[in-house]
Amino acid sequence: MNDLYRWLQRDFLMAELDVCCPDFQGGYNAEPAPPTTKPFGELVVATALEEWGHNVHEPRGTPNRIDRYIRGAFGLDWSTADAINWAPDTPYTRDGMFQWCGAFAAHCWGTAGIKASIRKKKLASTARLRSWGRGTERMVTVPDDLRPGDIVVVSRGKKRQGEHICIVEHVNHAAKLVHTIEGNAKGLGPDGTVFEGVIKRTRPWPRANGGLGRRSGQTCPVSGLRQSAEIVGAYRPLPEDFA
Repeated sequence: MNDLYRWLQRDFLMAELDVCCPDFQGGYNAEPAPPTTKPFGELVVATALEEWGHNVHEPRGTPNRIDRYIRGAFGLDWSTADAINWAPDTPYTRDGMFQWCGAFAAHCWGTAGIKASIRKKKLASTARLRSWGRGTERMVTVPDDLRPGDIVVVSRGKKRQGEHICIVEHVNHAAKLVHTIEGNAKGLGPDGTVFEGVIKRTRPWPRANGGLGRRSGQTCPVSGLRQSAEIVGAYRPLPEDFA
C-alpha cells in the first residue's frame, strides 16, 4: 500500500507540475553553467555518480542537495520547491513536497551546459519531456541507441508519457536491463543499503522491444526490488539545446 500511495502521489504532483510549471521560473542562484570539457553523456554520468556518492536520502538526510536540484542554477532553477501550495521562495524540507526525479536529471544535464530554459520548462515532468522530444531526433530508440547519460522514462503501464525520470549509467544488453541513476526513487545507495533518494537500480525495456517487460516477475539485480516499471521512452538533447 505504501508503494501504491507513493505512485498515486507522484501522478498527482506530476500533473500539478504540468499545470504550474510556467509560473515558477526564477531560482535563487545565478551561477553560469560550467564549460564542457567532456562529451555531454560522460559529464552527465559523472555528475550523477558524484551526487549518488553524497548519500542523498529522502525525506531527511541532505535535503539541501535535493533543494539544489529543484531551485539551483544547474537544476530546474525554480523559485519554489513547494509543489502542493506553490508558495514562492520555499526550500525543499520534507518528502512529498516535490516530485524531483526530473529536477535531478536537470541538475545532471545542467552541469553539461543544457540551456536553462529547457531545464525549467521541459524536464519538470514526463509529459513535458515527451512533448519536447516527440517527432525530433531527441527521441532515442530503446535499447539499441541508448548511451550513458541519456534520459529514460519508466511506467507501470498506465501513462504513455511515463511516470518517472531516470539517467542511464550503462546498458546491459545480455541481461536486457538498463542500469540507471535516479532521484526521488527507491534503490541502492553508496552505503550498500536500499533507501529512497538518489539511488542506483536497473530498469527493463518492454517485451515489444525484445526486453523482459515489467510483468516478468524479475527483481532488480542491483537493488533487489521488484521490477514494477519498464522503460517507455528515452531522450537525448540535441547540440542546439546547449548554451
